[in-house]
Amino acid sequence: MLHQSSGFHLLISICVTLIGVFLTKLILDPSTGFDDANITMNFAQNIANGAGYVYYIGGERVEGSSSALWTLINTVAFLFFDHIESPLSALGLIICIATIYIAIQITHLLLVAGGKGDGPAWLTGAAFLFFPSYFAYMVWSLMDMGLFILLSLTMFYCLMRLIKAGPSRFYGVTFIVCAALLSAARPEGVAVAVGMSALLWIGLRIIDQQKISGVAIAGLVAALGMIAVLTLIRLWYFGQPVPNTFYAKVSTSYASQLIAGMKYSIRYLYDPMNLGMIALFFIAIAVMTRIKIVIVFWLIALCCCAGVFGIYSALGGDHFGSFRFYQVLTPLLLPWAVAAAIVLGTTSSKHADGWQKSMRILASAILLVAAWGQFTQTKGGIAIDFRIAEAGRLSGEVLNDFEPAPSLGILAAGGIAMTYEGAIFDLLGLNWVEMAHSNRSAMRVKNNSGFSQDVFFNNPPDLILPEIRDCGLPPMDYQWVMDEVIASDTFQQLYRYDCYRGVAFFIKRDIPLPAAS
Repeated sequence: MLHQSSGFHLLISICVTLIGVFLTKLILDPSTGFDDANITMNFAQNIANGAGYVYYIGGERVEGSSSALWTLINTVAFLFFDHIESPLSALGLIICIATIYIAIQITHLLLVAGGKGDGPAWLTGAAFLFFPSYFAYMVWSLMDMGLFILLSLTMFYCLMRLIKAGPSRFYGVTFIVCAALLSAARPEGVAVAVGMSALLWIGLRIIDQQKISGVAIAGLVAALGMIAVLTLIRLWYFGQPVPNTFYAKVSTSYASQLIAGMKYSIRYLYDPMNLGMIALFFIAIAVMTRIKIVIVFWLIALCCCAGVFGIYSALGGDHFGSFRFYQVLTPLLLPWAVAAAIVLGTTSSKHADGWQKSMRILASAILLVAAWGQFTQTKGGIAIDFRIAEAGRLSGEVLNDFEPAPSLGILAAGGIAMTYEGAIFDLLGLNWVEMAHSNRSAMRVKNNSGFSQDVFFNNPPDLILPEIRDCGLPPMDYQWVMDEVIASDTFQQLYRYDCYRGVAFFIKRDIPLPAAS
């Protein structure tokens, strides 16, 4: 049953989302989504056009996108639209509104459970504005993280409602559906769904509410059932039990991957906003009314956060700016941070005069301006991902001038695949099965563990774009990715460095440029 202020909470969610989305649009100037989002769009377009789950028309079957569910959504969009960037942004907008709305409901639930009444729970919505990158990822990246976050947060909220209010068909069914969908949303989603189901079962036992423990069991079965079905489909269609991206990205050295993941987590904590949010989460349990259910909620949230850090530390973190994987912590922790701030503010307001209250407002305004100022200056470290996709699409259009179309070897695999009409070989192995599965016994590092000199030279592409870049610049140094291949005598004898219509590349020495050059 929705709270009587749900309409107001929805309005706050819409207003906050529109503000955050508008400002990030001005700062980032996004147009095509991240390059990785373009990979998913490329697969979806080929599926919608009847070519199958292939990276390029006529290519091999390869699951180079990380989310089966998001690929399906992209595919459906292509059935109705020629270009799906705007529809996906609109969907991201709805998803962002929904996550903020649910976060506000969680704050309300915490405050009511803690005996503080309704309180200004709407402050949760405003608190999201301290995290500009959240809006960029949810709406403008066009990636699967927004859907993953929404499903995770919805499952967590249903868990809280079931523990607090007891049996509920709506929240029970929603919990089970989210458990199944999470397993299809991202590979690690099955761990999240199983973990949530276990936490629900434990939480129900703590408060002696055993009537709905069947929901927890059903959630577990739904998550494992979905991953089992997906695994069987993958074995049948691709011949592999997991997405090809796993073999291409995961390091063959677990120690080095774990170290990289721990560094990723530590860098996340360097950000003052992230650290402050986490600090308030720990303060919340100390300042809120110590009744049993609040403690249970806090322990469950703590386990969820520990699980998030554990999963992504073990997976080696990520190369995207603004901590893509840890965006899920923002809507999970902000309700606790806001609830703690409200309780602290209510207590101190009894003795605060007008000047002290004004100073609090001023301090919050300064922090807000600082957060957006830093984001404007650094662009969250993600503006480059939009430019890579845009440049890739332009490069693909330019290289279509070649007749016959040369085979391309690339690293930035998304944007160019959306426009180029010839064969494309992903040198990182994300979308090339043989490359991804090569040298699995050798030492390979996180995010470029798929590259193999042997595979490369056994089937050398006609044209190599190790980096999308302008003409006039010296040959790029990508030795760290390509195992010093570019500097090798074999490579230099096979390829020359050239340029055509503003696109720089390595091309086989016997292939001429188009006459229009």
